Amino acid sequence: MADAMGPIVFVVVVIGGIGSLSGALMASLLIGCVQTFAVGATASVGSMAASLGVTLPPAWAALTVTQLAPVLSYLLLVAMRAIRPRGFFGERAFDA
Repeated sequence: MADAMGPIVFVVVVIGGIGSLSGALMASLLIGCVQTFAVGATASVGSMAASLGVTLPPAWAALTVTQLAPVLSYLLLVAMRAIRPRGFFGERAFDA
């Protein structure tokens, strides 16, 4: 059980902000909702890309959002590190 929870806990802590309990709570709720909605979705990646006007290779277009649900938390981690590297409620550390 610990090998399944360890990476998700790391993602939650980094997205929430290192040392921020309220950020970890917010990140855990966000990741839980994103994964739950992704598992319940019936859309395919190809149909979502087609609505944006993007053509994907057939192997990628056949994927469903449900198949990508375990990867979404890591994609959210990469997006958060690109947009706000400190996390939701992380504070900037001032070194003397």
